[in-house]
Amino acid sequence: MDNSILQIRRQTCCNVMKMMLEKVERHEKNSRRRISHVDSSSVRQRKIISQRIMSQLHKQKESLKRSIIRKRTMTEQSIRREVKSEVQKALDNSSQPTTSKIKPEKKEARTVERSSNRHSTTMENAPKDVGDVYCVCRTPYDNTKYSYF
Repeated sequence: MDNSILQIRRQTCCNVMKMMLEKVERHEKNSRRRISHVDSSSVRQRKIISQRIMSQLHKQKESLKRSIIRKRTMTEQSIRREVKSEVQKALDNSSQPTTSKIKPEKKEARTVERSSNRHSTTMENAPKDVGDVYCVCRTPYDNTKYSYF
């Protein structure tokens, strides 16, 4: 009898130990699941945050590009207007008749001197054609590289 009671006690102890062990294992498994779920959710959150930041960065970059282009065109237009106004002023100044108080006799004398000077120049005095035009850096001159307003 003692032996059977002892056997029953052992059996119950063994069953209780198994149940406790299973309970602990289930608890550990659930905790690992929670941790992995929390980790994956934190990774997802980080991804979402990084995507938001990247989209904001892209939007800001594009807006900066647009503002730079707008400001550039505005400055180019203002420079063009200034150049046009300066050219117009120069043309207006040159087209205005100059009133001089030179006597008519002196005017005629000057025109005679000028006309005689024009005829006196010969081909010997004229500068000779140099040939190719070279840049300061000793490379041939290229019209396409330079633009004029």
